[in-house]
Amino acid sequence: MKKAIIGLLITVLLVCAAGCGQAGGTPAAGTVALSGVMQEMLDTVSLPEMMTLTQDDLFDYFGLEAQWCADSAACINSNGYEKDEIILVRAADADSAVQVQACLQTALENAAAQMQDYLPEQYAMIRNCKVETKDLYVWLFISDANEQMQSILDKYI
Repeated sequence: MKKAIIGLLITVLLVCAAGCGQAGGTPAAGTVALSGVMQEMLDTVSLPEMMTLTQDDLFDYFGLEAQWCADSAACINSNGYEKDEIILVRAADADSAVQVQACLQTALENAAAQMQDYLPEQYAMIRNCKVETKDLYVWLFISDANEQMQSILDKYI
């Protein structure tokens, strides 16, 4: 019994160590560290004060399941009533990319519906935004600066 528990603990530690090494180290070949892309966007583009979202927040706000996301970076306008949002996801696989795209499309449609009669300027901005994909990457920029953010992302994927 002790050997089984020790073996299980060692396995858990190895899995944790492998995960920590990947998150803090160099991404796998052909991948982009989305946190770095997000930081460049926040440093370069004129945006309101933004709040960084965790993986749990991605589920709460957008319905994104953790197993669908190999990597993600997201932030939203911290004032709570305007809809500036940046969501970057590298899906775990092609099926997950489809799921992520569907969730972000629903979020975009919901944002438009919320703002249609509430804040017409925000509604107009949202109507100019779209969910986009490339390979396993899925993203949504809800912002007047979506073209600037797209040009930054284009350098990486």
